[in-house]
Amino acid sequence: MKLLFWTYWNISLMRYSIFDLKKDARLLQRIPLWLPKRILFHIANRLQEEVAKNFNANELKHLGRKEIQKIILHSTITMLQAMYFILTIKPPKEVLIDFMQRYGMAYKGIGDLNRINKDITRLQRKYRDIDFEPEKPAKDDENFERLVTSTEMILGYSINRDIKLWQFRYYFDMATDKARAMEHEAEKLKTKHGNVRH
Repeated sequence: MKLLFWTYWNISLMRYSIFDLKKDARLLQRIPLWLPKRILFHIANRLQEEVAKNFNANELKHLGRKEIQKIILHSTITMLQAMYFILTIKPPKEVLIDFMQRYGMAYKGIGDLNRINKDITRLQRKYRDIDFEPEKPAKDDENFERLVTSTEMILGYSINRDIKLWQFRYYFDMATDKARAMEHEAEKLKTKHGNVRH
């Protein structure tokens, strides 16, 4: 039976995301054969149970758009602060390349640090203002692709959709750990500075 159907161990991330979106159990067949709907339904249910067991969607689902934006902004601010510091001493080639890619010009000297400073200030203001934006209500039709996209946003890079579903677990766990750490950091900052708008 396993040779006829895709399983948690051999289905690609893309195929499972499409199946989850369309809810068409025929997408789980490796070989297109006519089978009774109850068998297809049973196979689909088993796979969805295994996915639910391995991916606690609530780990990332509670992160709304605001929290993900905050995580991304916090990471960017931290990266810019590190770039600023490194550029004040003898910068390695990689940092000079990052500066050029970000600002479209070569780093010439201390005078260019003002660009980074302005960026940091702008992003910090945006970070503080997120709390005052109205939250968009969550949709009822949350799907697995949303979980993948949230994972990518938190990690800050794209995930190849051709990897197997079980391999995605590694990225999901990394995103969950990073999100928890960022939430903990945000709570510490909120406690330290209060929830006052500057």
